[in-house]
Parts: sequence; C-alpha cells; structure tokens
Amino acid sequence: MSMVFGALAVEGASWTHPHNIPLMVANTLIGQWDRTNAVGINAPSRLAQSLGLSARVQSFQAFNTCYKDTGLVGVYFVCEQNGARAVVDSITQQWIDLCDNITEEEVERGKRSLLTNISLMLDGSTPICEDIGRIRIFYWF
Repeated sequence: MSMVFGALAVEGASWTHPHNIPLMVANTLIGQWDRTNAVGINAPSRLAQSLGLSARVQSFQAFNTCYKDTGLVGVYFVCEQNGARAVVDSITQQWIDLCDNITEEEVERGKRSLLTNISLMLDGSTPICEDIGRIRIFYWF
C-alpha cells in the first residue's frame, strides 16, 4: 500500500496581522490526530472525529506558519493513496464549518487549549528566551 504525505494550505497572516491569533485558535480547534492515539474518534476535534473512522488515514496535524508579510495555514496529512481525495474534502469541509458552523463554547475551548499549549511550550529559560527573541524580531523591527 503506497502512502501519500501531503499538505493542504492557504494564505495565512503575518506575525503582526490582527488575524494571526484567531487563526491560531482555529488551528487549535482543527488539532492533530494519529491512528496510534488512544483518544481515537472521541477527540474534541471535528476533523479527528471525521477522519478517525477511515481506515485509510494515518494522521493529520494543523499548522500555522507566519512570516514577515504573510503566512501559511494548513494541515499536514498521511493517508493511503486511494484516500487522499476524502482527506482533502474533509479538511476543506472543516474549514467551511469553522467559518459557518461553530459554537461559542468551541471557540472558548480553542482559546483555552491554545493558552495551555503556549504555556507548555515555555517550560524553561531557553524556550522563553527564544520566544522573547522571536517577539523582538517580528514586532519591534
């Protein structure tokens, strides 16, 4: 069985753009999933619930990459070759649902998860210094 290692992305926001934080919350809501994950289809992510039922999907992970003037928002995925179309359709539908069909509770859950993830990444002096440097580069120059 041959596997597809793919990414579906659209233009995102730069570090200083006001839409950067909402895109981070949206990516947190999309989340990540792996077939070996114990959570399975009971994950809070709608995309995980949708793709977790397919035997052809191995994993996916949302990403948000910011640059000086623009960015990329998307999802990495691994699936069987004959499942790629279904994965792309599910990701696209999830993006549509984030625009049209999302509850306030889900947005609040995404905000809390994002804050938790950021706090966990800053767990020592080295990551904190790297973050300060990143902020200085992108916001003060």
